[in-house]
Amino acid sequence: MTDFSRIGSEQRRFLAFSTGWALGCMTIALLGGGLLVAVPLVDAFGEVAAFGTTRIDNAFLTEDFWVPVVFGLIGLGVALAVGIHWALGKHRAIALHEHGLAFYHGKQVTAVVPWASVVALTRAQKYDLRQRASQVTYTLHTREKATHSFSGTIAKADDLVAACQQHIDATLGPAYEALLRDGKRAGFGVMALDTTAVYVHGYAVPWHEVRGVQAGATAIVVQRKTISTDAPQAVALERVPNWWIFLRLAGRFVR
Repeated sequence: MTDFSRIGSEQRRFLAFSTGWALGCMTIALLGGGLLVAVPLVDAFGEVAAFGTTRIDNAFLTEDFWVPVVFGLIGLGVALAVGIHWALGKHRAIALHEHGLAFYHGKQVTAVVPWASVVALTRAQKYDLRQRASQVTYTLHTREKATHSFSGTIAKADDLVAACQQHIDATLGPAYEALLRDGKRAGFGVMALDTTAVYVHGYAVPWHEVRGVQAGATAIVVQRKTISTDAPQAVALERVPNWWIFLRLAGRFVR
């Protein structure tokens, strides 16, 4: 039996697949597909019943019958696919506890992650050519070198990310602050900063040369007041752990 004493009581649970979204898509696909199939069938059988079997060709072997029926079957297939995906994914969940997270597959707990063991949260966004959509993945890194990931498609993902950031802030924020107070460099993967400069792959850009530090969907950009071709200015967001803390600290030094 899993020991939850390290992470306290459960506060909230996040399903890996949104039940509301799944039911909405299935309902729309079922109604639309069902109507597209049912209406031509009713009309065709009504015509055959009214005028006899000699009208079978006119009733069933026309574009007016087959085009909506084909699209209707596609709609029913979409509803079936969404239903299967929901059935397979609904048992995966992440439970937010007072002092950590618990990852579930069905009723089985696959991992228990106390906040005290978490050292970083990273965000990666990649474009899936097959699905023609961007996919966001968040990964928790622990002191034991373990990683625990969840997709941005998880239900209420923004709330889960905000909770992770809040707890990491409370745990690691004071350590970053102490480094800066002592005049030391605070590291965030391939980026770092201190009271004199921001560092990108080890290259120092003094704060008085920095116009701004901004984060986009996939990268963090250091904007310089003057054009420079020798200094790296953009870094993939996934290579900057605890990026939101980095941005907050950098904001103090940008003039």
